[in-house]
Amino acid sequence: MKYSVAIRLQILILCVFLASAEPALGSADVETIIIDNPSTVIDTRNAYAYDLLTEVLRRTSHTLGPTSVSQSTYYMDRRRLLIELKAGKLITVTAQPTSAEWEKALIPIRIPIDMGLSSWHISLIRTESQDAFLSIDTLDKLKRVPLGVGSGWSSRSVYELNGFEVVPGSNYEGLFRMLEQRRFDHLPRQINEAFAEIDSFHINSQYLFSNLKVESNFVVHFPVAKYFFVSLGQPKLAERIRIGLESMLRDGSLKEFMLMHNIDLIKRAKLCKRRVFYIDDETLTPQTRAIFRSNAYMYNPFDETERLCKN
Repeated sequence: MKYSVAIRLQILILCVFLASAEPALGSADVETIIIDNPSTVIDTRNAYAYDLLTEVLRRTSHTLGPTSVSQSTYYMDRRRLLIELKAGKLITVTAQPTSAEWEKALIPIRIPIDMGLSSWHISLIRTESQDAFLSIDTLDKLKRVPLGVGSGWSSRSVYELNGFEVVPGSNYEGLFRMLEQRRFDHLPRQINEAFAEIDSFHINSQYLFSNLKVESNFVVHFPVAKYFFVSLGQPKLAERIRIGLESMLRDGSLKEFMLMHNIDLIKRAKLCKRRVFYIDDETLTPQTRAIFRSNAYMYNPFDETERLCKN
């Protein structure tokens, strides 16, 4: 059963409360955690991160103490998130694609929460545009097609530095309207976002963008590490999340958890039938580049052992 983001947040708070109900040995203090608020009912971008945080806090509750989770009082875009995380009052943790600025200003937990799945991008388009996209067989041709991107998103600089024609938008929901209104021709999304958003359009009729679909011809790859970021004033929380994620990485449950939440979306993307275009993100820090060189942290849907491209 699929739940809205609002219900997921309520479940997160309840699960953490129940997991923390039995006091940890040697600890009576309750650690307060404030997570971010989705922009609208169609915004499912952090639903997986909320679920993963629930598991991390459950795993660490008996050794590191109970936690109390609340939600920030209002939605913050990426720029405002950074400002408030630095202050550490309205929010203390979020999950975001990394950047050098964020890694310097906050405490990054350098374990990609989706094992690099965010690196694979497919696009939302207007339904009538699909035939035109079928003719795109080179990266140069794709670069000439105007794409939409959030003005504060980390991917904006990646596309601009790689020579794409970029049309920025300041509002998440507004980007879908801009696509419908032909302000640009495609809206790149991570593969675990595209179908979730289309499904959400259908579920939430007031946000129904009926003329949008997932493009079927190509996938663009560039390295994206989505980390949990914690306020500098919350080192204990950062350590708790690191310990929980490292535990999941060691026993293989991080990959199992990621696939449990995303395998249906990965299969729907039919990556093996798409042209693959590779670009780079020249802004990545050396520490994050090192993460991408380690197979322990990364999931590759094209790996033969994943059996996604079997005949």
